[in-house]
Amino acid sequence: MLTIFTIPKPFEGHIDVIQRNALESWCRLDAQVEVILCGDDPGVAEAAQDLGMKHLGVLPCTDYGTPLLDEAFRQVLALARHDRLAYINADIVLMRDFAEAVRRVAMQQYVLLGRRWLLDVEAPLAFNKGWEDALRHRVDAEGTLDVVHSLDYFVMPRSVLEALVSVMPPFAVGRPWWDTWVLFQARRRGIPVIDATASVRAVHQNHDYGHVPEQRAKKWHGPEGDRNRALAGGDALPRMGATDATHVLIGAGVEPAVENAYLHCRLKRWPLLRAANEQPTHSWFRVEQRFAQLAFNAGRRRLLPGIPWRRWIDHVTC
Repeated sequence: MLTIFTIPKPFEGHIDVIQRNALESWCRLDAQVEVILCGDDPGVAEAAQDLGMKHLGVLPCTDYGTPLLDEAFRQVLALARHDRLAYINADIVLMRDFAEAVRRVAMQQYVLLGRRWLLDVEAPLAFNKGWEDALRHRVDAEGTLDVVHSLDYFVMPRSVLEALVSVMPPFAVGRPWWDTWVLFQARRRGIPVIDATASVRAVHQNHDYGHVPEQRAKKWHGPEGDRNRALAGGDALPRMGATDATHVLIGAGVEPAVENAYLHCRLKRWPLLRAANEQPTHSWFRVEQRFAQLAFNAGRRRLLPGIPWRRWIDHVTC
């Protein structure tokens, strides 16, 4: 059904607690879910053995000792037994709605992602009967939906991951901008990007960022984040997030993303994607783009009441 892989931090202190919470939740998703732990940081091999998960050992690292994503992805492709793969950060607790969401996607090519819910978790979770309902109630009472740029899981078919890995720079894991690069590469290739936020309650267990070398400003920024940004394209590539999706996953299944936030992002990215694909900016394209922008601005003032307008803008900006 699905191979999940992750690159955990050392299993020490509070990080040990929340990573084991996350991994325990993944074990309960579905009997057909395979989990691979990557890296040789302290406790990773032991956690894999304890939970019956596969383990990939030594990975190339930055000068600061942070594992590189591209080589981890390549090794996972060689080891994974399923044709759908999911990279997930090791502090994310998932529930059955995640496995159900993956099953509902029937497309041949796609990237499935979603925003996370922030929650303070200090102790091991009790995975007894009704634990999901209890956690949902707790998230409703105490949790916060994070910003659109905070993405902690990416699901895609093997063919899509292979295409991305073939051109992926050596990004440092756990630092910004590699996720934006994945989104941009999917969009420029015409691969549907699906926002599953409405269908998946992904719970991020809050933690500090003391593990980030030479940390500054925002908690995960530093020299490795700067390098990731340069590898991703520098100032030429804007930060992308869930509202850059072309589709949404809702109760009925996958639908075009035609709400204001999605269309606005798509219109902003349109010239960048055209330029990246070296498509000519002929006069008709400029007229079409301008007309789409005017239609969107006029429609936004009326909350875009006509679905044909939304579908048309969706069509010309794919």
